[in-house]
Amino acid sequence: MPQIPNLFIIGAPKTGSTALAEILNLHPEIYLDPRKEPRYFDQHIIFDDPKDYPIKDIKDYLKVYKKKKSIESKYSVDASVCNMYSELSIKNILNFNPASKFILILRDPIDAAKSMHLQQLKYLEEAHREISEDFDEVWPLLRLREKGYEYPKGCKTKFLFRYDLLYSYQLYLPFIRKNIKKENILIINYESFKVNYKKVISSILNFLNVSKIDLPNLKKNPSGVSEFSKKNILIFNTRKFLQKVSKKLNLSNTYLTNKIASSKLLSYELTKKNIKVSKLESEIKDYFKPSYKSIEEIKDIMI
Repeated sequence: MPQIPNLFIIGAPKTGSTALAEILNLHPEIYLDPRKEPRYFDQHIIFDDPKDYPIKDIKDYLKVYKKKKSIESKYSVDASVCNMYSELSIKNILNFNPASKFILILRDPIDAAKSMHLQQLKYLEEAHREISEDFDEVWPLLRLREKGYEYPKGCKTKFLFRYDLLYSYQLYLPFIRKNIKKENILIINYESFKVNYKKVISSILNFLNVSKIDLPNLKKNPSGVSEFSKKNILIFNTRKFLQKVSKKLNLSNTYLTNKIASSKLLSYELTKKNIKVSKLESEIKDYFKPSYKSIEEIKDIMI
């Protein structure tokens, strides 16, 4: 009998959710599948075409948690962060498991938007790669993206290129707080997670009521630009070949294929780059004012 997921890590991309999920996975009472993000409850947010949904029904979703460690653990984690963007997702999770607990991570909207822009330059596939390395060039395109234009060619995950909506927390915090009981949600400040790591982890373990043990700090999912080098192109072609084979064998999004895809050997070589905003800094700050205000309103309950 598979374990029913009961701990959901939500929050915008680039808020440290991958690191947190893998840190918690080191705890003997907590299980995280190698997929980290099964993307069942939030797939309607991420994918434009239902044909691309990785999990078709609840039975397939529960198969993710049928492993021995999941069944024996106090918590099984679903770290599909984009659940935060949909009230329907939150309600469906709570209908599925009313006892679910949530950890929500929030990051400074401008810093997060710049980091997400950099994240979209990690990919060599045209459909997944941002069309410009200059954030000043990309920001004005968001007005056109509202109307469906100026996305990467062949893009099927348009929401992930909406750096404005991804970090407009005022759109999402009201329904998150309305639907989830306050005793079942812990809200974390990304900066606190970075600076006061031990304190934040201690608060999380208290929240989950699990044994207090030392958990190492992990850094995951680094940002950077994947250049079109010979090495990266070789990795790109290898990944593409493996994706084709796994699809033919009906092994897409399985434990094995996810383990292979996330291996160091198949990770692109990244060039570090700082995203600078010069011309549009005041415009971007003005846009995110409501988001900053919404964070300010909950600062007394944030860790």
